[in-house]
Formats: sequence, structure tokens, C-alpha cells
Amino acid sequence: MTSKDPVDNLGRTLTDAAAAAERRFDDADRIMGGRSPARRDANAVRATFSFPPSDHALLGDLQARCLAASFQASKSELVRAGLHALAALPPDALREAIGTLNKYQPGRARWAAPAP
Repeated sequence: MTSKDPVDNLGRTLTDAAAAAERRFDDADRIMGGRSPARRDANAVRATFSFPPSDHALLGDLQARCLAASFQASKSELVRAGLHALAALPPDALREAIGTLNKYQPGRARWAAPAP
């Protein structure tokens, strides 16, 4: 039975809304596997480097594989995971992994001057 007191009704509405919000956050945590939302790290370093188009396509393929496995990974997360995997390799395996890469000329794309 609903009370006719507006203050009582407002309090009940706010309590119900808070409980519903808490349920939504719990559902989101369950879906995301307990992963916390991305946070900006004050000590993060922004780096720019070049990829061959085929390696850049690999990032897209890996992102698609992650989605197929029911989780999401950014390009940055994939690069960082690769760095950590390489760091765990013994020196000989690291040399072999790096040796399989084609050398790529680093640098920014050169823009042609506009035609007169």
C-alpha cells in the first residue's frame, strides 16, 4: 500500500533507484569479469611508432579473436601484452622471435606537397 506522504514516497523512490543502480553495476562487473574501468595513469607515456600494414591488420585480427572469446582488448592492451610475453622469454627464444620479423623502416608518413 502506497503512503500518501510525498516525503515518504520520495524516500522510497530514491532507495529503490539506488538498489536498481547497484544491481546494474553488479551486472556490469559480472559481464566484464571483474575488470575495472580504464583509468588514466598519470605516469603513462604516449609513444608514436610505425607498423607495417600487415602487423596493424594483426591487431585487428587479435581484437576480433578477443571479442569472439567474450572479452574486449584495445590495441594498446594487445601491444602491452605482447611486450610482457616477450619479456618473459629466455634470450634465445627472444632472439628467434625478433629474428622472424621483417625489418621495417620507421618514421612518419611523408606528405606530398599540394599541387600548384
